[in-house]
This record gives sequence, structure tokens and C-alpha cells, in this order.
Amino acid sequence: MLIKIIFFVLLGTLLYEFLLFPLILFLLGILKKKWDFSGINYEPSASIIIITRNSEKFIEKRIQNIIEQDYPKDKLEIIVIADKSNDRTGDILRNLKGIKYFVSPERRGKIPLLNKAIEISINDIIILSDDNVSFEKNAVHELLKGFYYNDVHGVSGVFSVKSKIISEIFYQWFENSIKKAEGKYGVVIGAYGPIYAIRKKYFEKVPENKLLMEDFIITLNTLKKKGKFILAERALCYEEYNINPRNDLLRKKRIGVGNANSLSFIFDLMKRRKNLLLWFLIFSHKLLRWFTAPLLVLVLLFNMLIPYNGLDFYGIFFLAQVAIYLTGIILFLLKSKYANFILGYFFLFWGFLVSKEEKSKTFWDV
Repeated sequence: MLIKIIFFVLLGTLLYEFLLFPLILFLLGILKKKWDFSGINYEPSASIIIITRNSEKFIEKRIQNIIEQDYPKDKLEIIVIADKSNDRTGDILRNLKGIKYFVSPERRGKIPLLNKAIEISINDIIILSDDNVSFEKNAVHELLKGFYYNDVHGVSGVFSVKSKIISEIFYQWFENSIKKAEGKYGVVIGAYGPIYAIRKKYFEKVPENKLLMEDFIITLNTLKKKGKFILAERALCYEEYNINPRNDLLRKKRIGVGNANSLSFIFDLMKRRKNLLLWFLIFSHKLLRWFTAPLLVLVLLFNMLIPYNGLDFYGIFFLAQVAIYLTGIILFLLKSKYANFILGYFFLFWGFLVSKEEKSKTFWDV
């Protein structure tokens, strides 16, 4: 009887994570109006910062995409800092006009260069982005409208990967739906790294002595200042899906390492902001997701311990789990991109487990 109770508690936790929590957030979103940007033509000066490395194939196109934004050119400062590269990235930057650039003579990693770029930027609003994405033409304009409101300290745009893979499309819809509801309440838990902006005066230097997901840390530190972090639903950013399946799973492992190193920042935020909605979102949107893999394993193990007669509920459910995991392993061995949807949470937790081994590193290997 106790085994069944534990089994259903674990299964219920997973159902809460993937079904009940999104439903609650959807209902909360209905109760709250969107931020009203109609009639606002706010165009503050801003600095766009991109940290890059080994990007000779796309950095020029990326800079051109920013220059062609539907935004006053004299109000945008473009800062590009290249970490030590093994290709022509530095040479390309030296020949580009309309940007400020720096090429690091030694490998330093993204975070130290990002801290430096924000320090030398001249504007009160900072836009942070990646080197391999593309903004819609009005993305900067839509992103910066949010700063019309003084209590808005940060704004995230909407990021998506151009993919025909159903699992990827579903994940993007799922994540965007959650962030839209969070944004209405001004508590986006983790801005989209390729497109977000903050007020410089609320920026805290990101620690440079550990592996971190800097966009998540910057979001947490901004929320800590008791301002709002909203979502600009019309500020759109895209990336072409050309991810190697193995590299994508290793990327999830790196994210897991960053998640483990972020726990102290989460606890600090929760200590400083006594906000039940914020706590609820951090637990449901982030912490539960990080521990999905052990929950899945425990559900399988306790399912095995429950006696079943033929193909009753417990037997069918057990066989379904085994089939799903075996399918994921086979797809992984076949180097199929469809393996990532099934195994992604396990690689995420693997990174969480090995975070202590990565403690001496201050930048990613790839």
C-alpha cells in the first residue's frame, strides 16, 4: 500500500509539472491584462552587446541584421567582443563599420567579457544577444518599449528555433506560453538569452569563477531589485535549427551544470523577495524541471515494485515507460535528433550531478 502511495505521489508530481502547473498559469494569465504598449513610441538609447567566438561564418550577417533594425541608428551602440578564436572572427570584426569591437588575445570565456562590455557601454539600457540568431526588423523597437514604464527593470523578447520537429515546436509553444503568463505579472523566470534587455543601473557583475548560465543569473539579479521583468511578445528572434543531436544533448548537460551553480542565486532571490507568486513560479517552472529525470526514474522503479496481473494499469504503464526509454537509447545510438526529446531531461540532470567536477572551469569547453 505504501509503495502505491509513493508511486502515485511521484506520478502526480510529474503530472503537476507538465499539466496542472501550465493550466494554473494559463488561468492566472487570463486574470491579468497584457502590458499595454499601444500608442507608445518610446525610443531610448541602448547598447547592444554580443560576445562571440569562432563565428566567421555568421558574425558579419548577424551585425548586418542589427544595423538594419527599424530603429534610429544614432540611438544604438553596438559592442562586439570576440573571445580568442581559431578562425577569422577577429579579422572580420576589424573590417566592419558601425560597431565597437574588442578581440581578446587569450581565452577568457563569455562571462568576463560580458561583464567588461556592460561596464564600458555608454547607455542606460543594455540589450544582450547571441551571435548566431536573427532579429525581426522591429525587434529592438518592440523590446525597448517596455522601458517606458519606470518600474520595468528588464524585458525579454520571444525566441524560437525554426524547426519542423514536432517535439521542438511543442516545447517552444509550451515555454512561450509559460513566459507570456509570467510576463503579465512582471516575473519572467529566466529571460530568453538571445534577446533581452535590462537597465544598466540594476546590473550586478556575474561571478567569473564558475560555470553559469549568465542570462538566467542576470534575470534573477534584476528581479532581486524588486522591479518587474516583462515579456515583449512582438520582439521576435529566430535561430535556424542546425543542431547536431549529440551536441544538443551535451548542451543540455552544460545547462544542468549552470543550473546547479545557480541554486545559491535562487535562494538569495527568494530570501530578498517575499513574493509567493515568484516562489511558486521558481519552484514549478525551474526547480521541478531540473529534477524531472530522477522523478522519472523513481516512477519507473516504484512501478516495478508494484505487483500486477497481466496487462492491468501498472503492467501497461511499466511497459510503456520501458518502450519509451529504449526508443530514446536506440535513437541516440542512431544519432537521431528525435532522441533529444526523450533523453534531454536525463542529460540536464547529468550536468547537475557533475557540477562539482566542473568547479575548476570558468568557461565551456565548446
